[in-house]
Amino acid sequence: RCVHLVSTHEQRLCFPMDSIRRSDGTYPTGSTEVIYPGVHSDLGGGYPPGEQGKAIGETDGLLLSQIALHEMYAAAFKAGAPLKVPQSALPNDLQDQLWRAMNADIQREFDIDTQLVNRFNAWRQVTLGLDMPKQPLSDEEAARFEPVRASVALEQAMKNQMNWLTAWRINRYANGTLLGAPFFHEAPNRDAKKAHYEQSEKAQKAAQQQVEAKRKAQWNEFLRDGGKTPPLLMQGVPDFDPETAQNQLREAAAEFNSDYHGDQREQHSRWQFAVDTVPRYAIYMLDDHDDLLEYLQMKAGGEALVKQLFRPAPAVKPGQQESPESLLVALYDNQVHDSRAWFMYSTLGSREPLGGYFRYRVIYFGTVCSRPLSLLSVAGTVVGFVFPSSSRVLFLFKQKKVANTMVDAIDKVSRSIAAEREVTAQYLTSGELITLLAGPEYRKAFTHNVGEVTRQQREFLKERRLQMTQD
Repeated sequence: RCVHLVSTHEQRLCFPMDSIRRSDGTYPTGSTEVIYPGVHSDLGGGYPPGEQGKAIGETDGLLLSQIALHEMYAAAFKAGAPLKVPQSALPNDLQDQLWRAMNADIQREFDIDTQLVNRFNAWRQVTLGLDMPKQPLSDEEAARFEPVRASVALEQAMKNQMNWLTAWRINRYANGTLLGAPFFHEAPNRDAKKAHYEQSEKAQKAAQQQVEAKRKAQWNEFLRDGGKTPPLLMQGVPDFDPETAQNQLREAAAEFNSDYHGDQREQHSRWQFAVDTVPRYAIYMLDDHDDLLEYLQMKAGGEALVKQLFRPAPAVKPGQQESPESLLVALYDNQVHDSRAWFMYSTLGSREPLGGYFRYRVIYFGTVCSRPLSLLSVAGTVVGFVFPSSSRVLFLFKQKKVANTMVDAIDKVSRSIAAEREVTAQYLTSGELITLLAGPEYRKAFTHNVGEVTRQQREFLKERRLQMTQD
């Protein structure tokens, strides 16, 4: 039994998705893949209440991850996992086996607020066309729950969900309503001030120093007493992550607005990254011509839905249920986080390089990818070289055309005008160039069947290395 929960709103390039669907389009027997609103940690539970001004409350009851928690628990329990249950659910003949019962603190970890339930069901109704279930469900109905089979393939379902979120962003980010949204004002921003930033950083370092001192004392005690089992060292404190959520959201909105309206924003003609040793696993490059197509598709998809999502609604009377669309907006406002706004911000002072809000998530299906990719390196060497590189390698990506690429592309779609990337690599120490294919020749190497290309390249390198060793 395999249940895979999918975050439909994750867009970071560093978080591609591995589907459990096979390369031939089939699913393994006993497997289920379920789409959910939100980004990576909206399912995994990585966000605390209040992050980015979302899920404000004293408990976890408003976190979107609570629903995924219940589905994972139910699926595992149904498959026979020996999980604890509330004591009231234990049969009479097992009441004396207290190890099977959850204590009250653990039960509270499963609490779900009614507001979250209503907003989630509105998401199902508006974006998936499913009926709004009557609340509360009976025990029998809950026990019979099964995810509804989608009428479209996973790739299309993911695009549909991104179109709805893009509609929300057009209103909040492009039309300027973000600054008036309650969640924005609730977003923590205390470290935006330099003095508080320095104070928070100093406090984190002091806490870590206390941990190091405690660990040293643990080791000294272990060595002094001649223990046989090394001590379980005290857990460290989280890395310093300044609270600047308002700044992050404001700048993210500015980026989205700039791209949406086709305004020129700062672009860099040269981008690079270094690797200490070329890894044995594969590194791929995205085809930037697909960026334009995705931009046009996502923008049009969002524009087609924004009026439906933000349709004028009559005032709600006391006790009257809000419209499904207004509940969906509330879900996006108060539950769905913006992982791109936060990711890498404290390190780079910006968002993930080469990413954007008009990209669909990269999905791998076995050896096949939803986006065409080109192989940069594999088996410990840069493509084009035979023997593994033991030196640090610098990959350089240079745009041949550094005008307002997006605007030019939109105006001249038929010509497929987009920034041509010239890709080169060099040894970081010596500066010796490792020439890669570039321009038109390089683009011929892009393919969806990346697994097969990688396999072929590995076999080729293996044969060439063997032949050169024999010679």
